[in-house]
Amino acid sequence: MAPSSDRRRGVAASALSQISNRTAQAGSAVRSPGQTLSVREVHAFVMVAETGSFRAAGERLFLDASTVSKLVKRLERSLDVVLLRRTTRHVELTAAGSEAVALAQHFLAAHQALRELRLPEASEAGRAGSAAGVGGPVRAAS
Repeated sequence: MAPSSDRRRGVAASALSQISNRTAQAGSAVRSPGQTLSVREVHAFVMVAETGSFRAAGERLFLDASTVSKLVKRLERSLDVVLLRRTTRHVELTAAGSEAVALAQHFLAAHQALRELRLPEASEAGRAGSAAGVGGPVRAAS
């Protein structure tokens, strides 16, 4: 296994562990059973935090500013915490938002690492299929 693959798995495991611990500590701030965090909401929040504006975040995400604002509001409601302080001209992180940004970035890194994760058998089958001219995604056996 390649070192970068091991590193990605380590980052993913660490981030998922941190998220799990934080949500367990938060108690009622976690969505009710059956609801999940939206990667899109988390990504919108991180982009606003990084750019300092809904408009700039929207440009990076290819969304309009009002959609980005709605995504972040939905995340705030689901977590039952205010992440951003909004004025007509400025957006700034609250104390909870400052803490949440690092967790959200780890969450996105873990999500990406999990998406890139490949089972050795699936990778080998994919290479064999490509060599034989077979296209399409490779699915792991159930």
